Amino acid sequence: MIRQVLVISVLCFDYVIGHVSYSIPEEMAKGSLVGNIVQDLGLDLKRVKSGKARLYTGDSAQFIELNKERGVLLIKEKIDREALCRQTTPCALHFQITLENPLELFPSDGSKKVEMILQKPLDREKQEHISLILTAEDGGEPQMTGTMQIHVTVLDANDNAPVFSQAIYKAAITENSEKGTLVIKVTASDADSGQNGNVTYVVGNSMDPVSKLFRITRNGEVILDGPVDYEKEKIFNLDIEAIDQGGLSDS
Repeated sequence: MIRQVLVISVLCFDYVIGHVSYSIPEEMAKGSLVGNIVQDLGLDLKRVKSGKARLYTGDSAQFIELNKERGVLLIKEKIDREALCRQTTPCALHFQITLENPLELFPSDGSKKVEMILQKPLDREKQEHISLILTAEDGGEPQMTGTMQIHVTVLDANDNAPVFSQAIYKAAITENSEKGTLVIKVTASDADSGQNGNVTYVVGNSMDPVSKLFRITRNGEVILDGPVDYEKEKIFNLDIEAIDQGGLSDS
């Protein structure tokens, strides 16, 4: 039996709650159950029943409907896979369910622009993309509505410093090792993206005599750059600093 995949994307005015997918056979009878979105996405049935949930289906409005009393998706019309997708595999229908939280209505006389104002700071590291649905309703009878999607991409700010994978690195080398010997490789990561997340390494205190014996490459390799004599010095402490392109650092 041919299977059809329905991809349900549930959105909230504040954040994306989650995604869920259902696979069903084609030509299911009208009223057949597709899936329980309240259960599968952990939604509040009271909010769905109160009328604050809307099904946004685009061109596929005739196939699926939302039963608000039960919080489930039902077949509204039989689905003919061949007519809908031809030879495309998998055959997918995409839906969005918006939860208005809170329900906010803003009247407009048609002479003003609609502006969307940021209410609180955004964190790209927690959520890079935000999807909203804006619905316009008139005051006629029957009431007519228009819907548009708004996709917001949160750009990166250099608000994260590099962090080393461990606070202290330990290594051992033999005396009289050749110049250019690899001592150890250190790593630091930065949660920012792009140039803000690029990390380079430097020896922290260039006035320290130890810094004349060791150097570090851009990729974190600590290299022996001078002679070491066990009888003169047994332990070396080297301060390594990781710096991102915005100047934030860790050591």
